[in-house]
Amino acid sequence: MCKRMEGRIALITGGGTGMGAAVARLFAKEGAKVAIMGRREAPLKETIQKIRSEGFEASYFCGDVSKESDVPNVITKVNELYGPVDALVNCAGVINSQPEEPVEMTGERWDWLMDINAKGIFHTTKHVVANMVKSSKKGTIVNIASTCAHQASPGYATYSASKGAIIAYTRVIAAQYGSYGIRANCISPGVVHTPMSYVEMPNFDSRIPEFDRAHPLGRIGQPEDIAYAVLFFSSDESSWITGQDLIVDGGWTIGD
Repeated sequence: MCKRMEGRIALITGGGTGMGAAVARLFAKEGAKVAIMGRREAPLKETIQKIRSEGFEASYFCGDVSKESDVPNVITKVNELYGPVDALVNCAGVINSQPEEPVEMTGERWDWLMDINAKGIFHTTKHVVANMVKSSKKGTIVNIASTCAHQASPGYATYSASKGAIIAYTRVIAAQYGSYGIRANCISPGVVHTPMSYVEMPNFDSRIPEFDRAHPLGRIGQPEDIAYAVLFFSSDESSWITGQDLIVDGGWTIGD
């Protein structure tokens, strides 16, 4: 049986935990040579160890997507190890540790959220797309947005703005580089059980039954639910799809 990512070289940001780790493991199983990037070495190493223990090839690189100088350094190392990246997945992101009051939001806090969530995607896309064009790679880019970009989420104005920016940016990249065979799409997850859930809500576990009931499909999401959507957008199965944003939320946004 042909693996859907056979021969692909994938770079996944935020690959140490949550959705990024799930994407990394799935891509490796589907035949990709996987490189993950993140700020913290311990979770990156743990994810790579899991992938290698399953008999697949993967490596990790420490770097902060909000710092542009970190990104080309990592891409150069991936090029040297595997070759030019042809599947970029931007999973790195942060969220408010508590709901914000927009009139009290500081410029420093705004910049922190935007630098990681939005500018980080600009940094990786800028350098990966340049390499794709230079090496004539018909590559794919998948960016993780959020249902917060589609629904008003009081308390999360800045986070929502950062995710809305991702969707708009992705569409332009898709339009501007489609002639090179480069595709760019977004996934907008709903409520997914990841470590970031506990940053936003330390009592997240106690609220899972409530969230489950709020979903037409009767449960919150798991990282693997998002990983399979990312796989679809990164594989030839979606070869005629670009500039799109796929909501993957168990029906959350169609509820009351």
